[in-house]
Amino acid sequence: MSYLAQVHLGELPPLEITLRDEAWRGGGDRANSGRLAAAEVVTATTAALEAPVGFPPLSQATVPGDLVAIAIGANVRHASDVVRGVMAALETAGTERSSVQVVTGSVEEANRLREQLDDLTGDGLVVVGHVPGDNEALCYLAAVEDEPLMISRQLFEADVVIPVGCGRMSQSRDARGVYESIYPRFADVLTQRRYAQADALDSPTAGMIRRRETEQAGWLLGSALVVQVIPARGGGVAQVVAGAPDDVARVVDETCDREWALTIEQPAQLVVATLAGGPEEQTWDNVARALHTAATVADDEQSAVAICTQLDTPPGKSLKKLMATGGNLDRAAQLNDAQTDDAQAAWEIYKALCRGPVFFMSQLESEVVEDLGMTPIASTDELARLAQRSASCIVLNEVQYTVPKWAE
Repeated sequence: MSYLAQVHLGELPPLEITLRDEAWRGGGDRANSGRLAAAEVVTATTAALEAPVGFPPLSQATVPGDLVAIAIGANVRHASDVVRGVMAALETAGTERSSVQVVTGSVEEANRLREQLDDLTGDGLVVVGHVPGDNEALCYLAAVEDEPLMISRQLFEADVVIPVGCGRMSQSRDARGVYESIYPRFADVLTQRRYAQADALDSPTAGMIRRRETEQAGWLLGSALVVQVIPARGGGVAQVVAGAPDDVARVVDETCDREWALTIEQPAQLVVATLAGGPEEQTWDNVARALHTAATVADDEQSAVAICTQLDTPPGKSLKKLMATGGNLDRAAQLNDAQTDDAQAAWEIYKALCRGPVFFMSQLESEVVEDLGMTPIASTDELARLAQRSASCIVLNEVQYTVPKWAE
């Protein structure tokens, strides 16, 4: 007997790999609760802001003349459609387009979003990218435990800040709640580096401390109304939620538990973990999440991990340091205090290699993957053969959002 497991990769249609029935340990495809078309994302966002949970309608939270900043977090699906929905609600409330700034995490993100919103930007809407290393782009917000909290000038000077984030389960590896879209994304470069430290999340208390810091930054900024965009299985958006932070967090957790919690019966010797979504989700940050999540369901003895992506971003500083170790894991252990954009990805690769072999599918050259200590997967046929040879296998699709839970 054999089992057909579906694999979701990038924006491709689902692929099928054949496993021996006795090797199957769970995961794979599961039905989603429905996804919104692009036009529906616009109307869903507007509707969410007209009837927020635990908060007055947007029309009662703004007055004409208010300067509004829309802060776009990382991994927000259909970001341009969400912005259109927010703008529709703001204009209904009497806010002029010229009074609104959309703020993204980088100049590159701003350029992409500006092109997608050219009809609105041509009529007054401003789209800007945060530059964390530019002191002129930052303002002092408050002192937190004797340390200055610096924040984007656009957010600091706005009368109303509307954070738009990607809704994830609170049990996710680095989830920090509904203000994750603000902090440290729109903070200074030193704060961002501290949050990027390779082994920062290895401490049991680190997640709680960072969540508390993130919540404090949101409240100090005065963001009483938040928007969360919950990704759907198989791509797209499942739901848009707006309202008071605590109420929105509750709805996001309930929805994500239905959408992304995955029951696993027992560990496996091979964990196939995939990144779905467009280029903006094919990132080293999500590779780090994939490796961390895969480790939670891998068998402790002789386990292997296959990370399947369409990543084409070349290795950064920390990954290059990992490459320079030549596979010497004792030398790689020195990466633990690195503070670069790809430090956590390098650290998770190192930890995974300490446990067993790591296979990696991407758009990178095979030599680059090999220099990182991983074994390249050149095709889905190779992935299928790897799975067929394994004594047991789990498939975690869209692993950047999935949270495995053991069966009771």
